[in-house]
Order: sequence, then structure tokens, then C-alpha cells
Amino acid sequence: MNGRRRVKDRYTDDEGTVTFSAADGDEVTLKVWFDEFPHPEIYRLRIRSLPAVETDDGLAIRLRNLGAGVPPSGDVESVHIRRFQRRWGLPETGTIDEDLRAAVKRIHVT
Repeated sequence: MNGRRRVKDRYTDDEGTVTFSAADGDEVTLKVWFDEFPHPEIYRLRIRSLPAVETDDGLAIRLRNLGAGVPPSGDVESVHIRRFQRRWGLPETGTIDEDLRAAVKRIHVT
């Protein structure tokens, strides 16, 4: 498969991205087959629109999706920002500023 992965009846592109159509609020099941395993990994996803990264909610959701440990309450603290910055090799300021929002926007593909 030349490094590509099969996802149901589709394949990922060279960067590992699967493209499909879904409406806001849809629930989908994503099955991913890896060459080294005989059975698929199954992920259940709810599709939803994201608030803009310029909003506090939009930033919090993206940081949570990127593994910064932001709780469901959306309370972003400096520890979460530093975790994100460390993981992505950015200067660890721990502050919400335009540089942080730009990095999150660049890394979190929506």
C-alpha cells in the first residue's frame, strides 16, 4: 500500500489524511486497518464545527485535541500551554498570545 492505510473503502493520502463528508452533529465510526494487525482499530467520532481559534473556546478545544490536557471545562492554564509548547518544540511562555494561537491553528488541521 506504499505507506498508505486503508480506511473502510478509502485510503489515506500520503500524509495519512482521510477525507469524507459529514454534517455537523453526525456520529461516524472510523475503522482503520494497520498492516501489522489483522483487525481494524475502531474509533467513534462526533463531527462538530469548531469555534474560531481566536476565541477562548476554540483555543481550548484545539489544545485538548492536541493532547495538552485541557479539561472538559475548557479552563486553559499555563501548564496546558507549556505542555503544548514543549511537545511542539515552541518557546515555553505559558501565555495565551497571537503566537500561540497561530501555532495551534497551523498544527490543528480543521
